[in-house]
Amino acid sequence: MNVRDAAAAVLRDAGGGPLSVREISDRILDRGLVSLRGKTPKATISAQLYVDARKPSGRFERVGRGMLRLRS
Repeated sequence: MNVRDAAAAVLRDAGGGPLSVREISDRILDRGLVSLRGKTPKATISAQLYVDARKPSGRFERVGRGMLRLRS
């Protein structure tokens, strides 16, 4: 599973409402949904989610500082 799929699953499990990027990252790593190597897996997850949120066709949208939700 890639980071975007894992984040979408976390947000769906949370009812689709907004969560902070930190909460999303923590839940992904706690559940072991993705395996990332390196010293900063949370930074890697955050970067991928923010890049996706900037795209008009991305899965996520930014709803506040550090907050994302699934795009409707």
